[in-house]
Amino acid sequence: MAAFAALILFHSAAMAQIGSRMDRNTPVIFKADQLRNEQKLGIVIATGNVEFSQGERTLLADVVTYNRREDTVTAKGNISLVEPTGEVIFADRVELTGDLRNGIIENMRVRLSDDARIAAAGGRRIGGEKTEFRKAVYSPCKLCEKDPSRAPIWQVKAFNVTHDQTSRDVVYKDAFLEFYGVPVMYTPYLSHPDPTVDRRTGFLIPTYGSDSDLGQFVSTPYYIDIAPNMDATITPTFTTGEGIVGAAELRHRLKNTAYKLDGSLTYAAKDAGDDDTTRGHIRGNLLHEFDSTWRSGAEVFISTDDTYLRRYGIKSTDTLENRLYVEGFRGRSYAAANAYYFQGLRTSDDPGNTPIVFPKLDYNYVGEPGRFGGQWSVDAGFLTLTRTDGTDSRRLSGITQWELP
Repeated sequence: MAAFAALILFHSAAMAQIGSRMDRNTPVIFKADQLRNEQKLGIVIATGNVEFSQGERTLLADVVTYNRREDTVTAKGNISLVEPTGEVIFADRVELTGDLRNGIIENMRVRLSDDARIAAAGGRRIGGEKTEFRKAVYSPCKLCEKDPSRAPIWQVKAFNVTHDQTSRDVVYKDAFLEFYGVPVMYTPYLSHPDPTVDRRTGFLIPTYGSDSDLGQFVSTPYYIDIAPNMDATITPTFTTGEGIVGAAELRHRLKNTAYKLDGSLTYAAKDAGDDDTTRGHIRGNLLHEFDSTWRSGAEVFISTDDTYLRRYGIKSTDTLENRLYVEGFRGRSYAAANAYYFQGLRTSDDPGNTPIVFPKLDYNYVGEPGRFGGQWSVDAGFLTLTRTDGTDSRRLSGITQWELP
C-alpha cells in the first residue's frame, strides 16, 4: 500500500490547484493510501486513511473528494474533524469548503474538550468558529458502560443548538431538560458556557429533590465571577414545605491570605405550631501566612438553633466548633495557641456548662537522633476552661522523655 503524503503548496500540479484556493500562509497536508486525479471533471479523489489538514484543523475519512472548480471537500466513511480547541466532530457525510471552515454535516456527533457530547441529525459549520445543530441533544454525563443506549443522568434536547467557539457559548432554542430520559422542564431559550470556559457569571445547573421536612424543592445557584481571585455563589432554594431559603458563598484568595464564607437564611417555624422566626447559619474559614514559620487562622460555624442545619440538609452534627489559632513550624519544633467556642445542638446540651477554651497552648519538640539512635522529646501544654454556670478549670502539663528505636 503506497502511502501518499505531500505539502499541497509545493508538490503536484493537482495539489497546487487545491492550495491556490487556500490560505497561502498556512501549508496544507494531504495524506492517503491512494490518490486519483480526474482532470476532465476537475476533481481529486483520495481513498484509504485520508488526512486533509491545514494549520491545527484536520479532517480524517475513508474517502475524500476535492472539487477544484467549486473549492469544496466531500468526505465519507469514518469521518472525524479535529478542531484546534480539541473538539472532535464525527459524521456520516461532510461537505466543506476547501479551508474546512464552512460546510454541511450529516448525522453528526461532537465530543467537546471535556468529553461532553452533542449529537444531531445534521448541522452546518460556519466560518470555522460556529457549528449549528439540528434536532440535537447535549449531555456532559458519561454513558453507561454496560448499556450505552441508556439515557444519561441528565441531558438537554433541542430543535436547534449553536456552539459559538468565539464567544465560547452553547445556545439552545426550544429545549427540554431531561433526567434519566424523562422531560422535566421546557424553555424556549437556554445558554451556557462551553467546556473551554473555566469560570463565568451565570446560572449553574439546578438541583431537584424531595424531603420529609421540606417537601419538594429546587435550588437554582447563580455564580458571580468577581475577579480572578474572588467569586461568589447565590443559591435560592424553593420548597413546598418550608418556603424559600436563601444561601450565599464568598471565596477570596490574596497573596498571603485566603478565606471562605457561606451562610443561609430563612423565615420559618422551628416546630409545627410555632410562629415563624428568622433561622439560618454562618460558616467561615480564614488562613493567613505571616512567613515560612508562622500562620494564623479562624474557623467559625454558628447556627440560630439546634435543628436548623439538619432540617435543611446543611450538616448533621451534634456540636459546632469555632476556633482561633496561631501556630508555627520550625525544624523539629511546633508551637500553637488556640481558642475554642462550642455550640451544642443536642436537646440535652446546657450552654452554661459548655466550656470556652482560652487559651490552649502547646509546644512539641523532637531532637536529632543521638549516637545510639535515641531521641529527646518535649511535650508541654497549658489549658484554661471557662464556664458561665459550671466549674472553671486550668491544667498545666509537661513531658520530657528519651527513647531508643
